[in-house]
Amino acid sequence: MRGSVFRLKPAENESRQSVSKFRAPDLKALFWKMRNLASSFLKKAALPPNETAHAAKAFPKRFFEAAVSFFAAKKRTIFKISALLICIITAFASLPSSDPPARYNDVPEKHWAYPYITYLSEKGFLRGYVGGNFSPDSSVTVAEFIAAACRMTGMDDTKLEKSGYSPEAAIKYANYMNWVKDKDVPSADYSKPITRELAVKIAITAFFPQIAKEASVFLAPKIENKNEIDPVNLKSIRLAYSMGILTGYADGAFKAKENLSRAEAAAMLYRVWSKYYKEPSGLESVTVPILLYHHISNSPGYTTPAKFREDMENLKKAGFSTIFYRDLYEYAANGKELPEKPVIVSFDDGYYSNYEHAYPVLKELGMKAEISVIGCWVGIKDHSGVIPHFGWSEAKEMYRSETVHIEAHSYRMHDYDPNGKVTRHGVLKRQDEDYERYIKAFVSDTKTITSLIEENMDYKPIAYTYPNGYNTPLSEKILESLGYKITLTINEGINTIIKGDTSSLMHLKRIAVDNYKGDVVSLINRRYI
Repeated sequence: MRGSVFRLKPAENESRQSVSKFRAPDLKALFWKMRNLASSFLKKAALPPNETAHAAKAFPKRFFEAAVSFFAAKKRTIFKISALLICIITAFASLPSSDPPARYNDVPEKHWAYPYITYLSEKGFLRGYVGGNFSPDSSVTVAEFIAAACRMTGMDDTKLEKSGYSPEAAIKYANYMNWVKDKDVPSADYSKPITRELAVKIAITAFFPQIAKEASVFLAPKIENKNEIDPVNLKSIRLAYSMGILTGYADGAFKAKENLSRAEAAAMLYRVWSKYYKEPSGLESVTVPILLYHHISNSPGYTTPAKFREDMENLKKAGFSTIFYRDLYEYAANGKELPEKPVIVSFDDGYYSNYEHAYPVLKELGMKAEISVIGCWVGIKDHSGVIPHFGWSEAKEMYRSETVHIEAHSYRMHDYDPNGKVTRHGVLKRQDEDYERYIKAFVSDTKTITSLIEENMDYKPIAYTYPNGYNTPLSEKILESLGYKITLTINEGINTIIKGDTSSLMHLKRIAVDNYKGDVVSLINRRYI
């Protein structure tokens, strides 16, 4: 995920509404639109850090223009004016302070790298030292540079460990992603200063692999000491020059083997960020609730077959249209339009009752659903203590009827014990496991369930449902590297999917409706407010 963006909810389509029909979704739409305007002004990476004040001055005019446009088709009432004022106050309160909090004792405003160090520190990409210093002239270590690159690509290593901090996760993730190998940097040397040559190689490999693969012509200056550069890194260095990531020295030298200072690293990484991160181009979005079911049964604690039918009929009567995860991806990635009031009906685990009770209702009503299966339990029907699961033949039947899609819920990482007796909770790292072994285990398990679905369903899954909802920034990036476009949690809520922003498809929320006795449509509507 390339930085956070504010999510917005579109305004209602009605051109005229009475005061009694002016609903909370209207207010929420305005609020998110104002927040998104703030984001587009003050969070664009292409904007030099020292120009944010200029952008802030321009923001109020655009803010009020948007507000006037939003209310142009509505009746002017005291209630609506009050609502507008509330939204204005709230949106402005969300803007970052003009006085940046990330200040270091040894990086005064007159320091040449001050804007870069401050900007990247505010983003959380760079870290200072205890005591409030940054040490801009000190050499940056290989581990520090890799960790910063990880955070910039969305793998925030600072959020992985509950106590303490170790660069191990960032290093092993960089190894897995082929940014750097131990042959480039022996394990014992990750704490040593990084050379200019290696820093450029990591930056290009991490952020611009496709450009590096396809590029053949470079608008780069003549490099005087080219013989000092490892031939395998020369292409990355030329590309960095042509992209404006490197500036070199006045005499044309690159000084490949010299150590990179922390200030120089900040300048380089800022230029990388300005090329890498792209703010979503538009404000268009769609709000999508995802309902979560498991077992359909008359047994206590579950949704009964009769209640499931009632839920689906009520959704249809209320004008909701069921869609697949792939429809959601096509909207975010390619701008393909969605039906009015889209909703996703999801099932976890792959119980036989989904086939026996839910599938016939969905097929009869012309509705769709997603089922995320646990690979090792597919087809298990007579295992002691385990609720029966449907097999691949039933899965194919449901898919071929254009009613159900099958997605991943891990192969064998669904262990859970409320008493904490299991060694691994969902896809999380075990306490007795280092990051290298953990990454191998998670990748292997994910590749297994992916292959099973490909072999049996003739398509590659794009959505991964986290067992018990457990996830980390590392698991998100690993799944992304394996081709998954959507990840799902058990966090409660409704999602806002932004056209042109596929990052809004990750870490999606759902609404748990197992054994829910009330009206599912009312439950969804309450979540909108």
